[in-house]
Amino acid sequence: MMIEKKRFMGDKSLRSYVIPMGTKEIGDWAFAGCRELAWIKIPASVTCIGRDAFAGCDKLTYASWYQERLEEEDELSGLMAVALRFFKADARLITERRLGRQAWTALWDELCENYLESSDAEGFRPFLAGGEEDYADEEEKLKEHCRATRLRKALAVYVRLTADGNPERKAYYQEKLRENDVALELLINHPENPAKVVSVFGEAGLLTRENCQELLKRLPEECVELKALLLQRAAQGGTGFSIDFI
Repeated sequence: MMIEKKRFMGDKSLRSYVIPMGTKEIGDWAFAGCRELAWIKIPASVTCIGRDAFAGCDKLTYASWYQERLEEEDELSGLMAVALRFFKADARLITERRLGRQAWTALWDELCENYLESSDAEGFRPFLAGGEEDYADEEEKLKEHCRATRLRKALAVYVRLTADGNPERKAYYQEKLRENDVALELLINHPENPAKVVSVFGEAGLLTRENCQELLKRLPEECVELKALLLQRAAQGGTGFSIDFI
């Protein structure tokens, strides 16, 4: 049994889906472009995830693994969702889920490091019809592609820093967050849990007084809690809040 190639591709009505137990393969681009898909449950029977199967699933936040029966969401579902969206297809994320939290998280870290160390331009496919103006246009498209990639990398790191796992990896991920020139955009685009976002970025050393003041200018009025936390940060000179990385 398999989810056929392009089976749900571009389906904007799909918000959640449970892949039936017994499914062995998720075909190429099976869920690509399902921009409203927020959560998915994947059975332990899956042994192959096709090319870009979840590309463009911008709202995918929870991706759970289950065996013979449906189970409650676990703390690793956020990491699984990141892996499906951003990492190259690797069915080990499903087949090795049985090994337990520590071993599975180590695998996730391996895949994430490969992703973070890859070129921001990877996956860009230029199309040049000829002419100087075409080259200029493609250069802008490449810049946009690289910036979007860096935002995705920042999100992957953020999700990792909010999950439990190997504390020895914390410094590596914090450094990757500091190196990312667009990482602070997540505070504007990811306001669901303001206290957690501010804590992660503050502990990584990214919330200086100047950064807080700049972010305050850009935040929409409705982000009341986030603004209050940043004002507190600015008043403290960028010190405060922290979370544990278990």
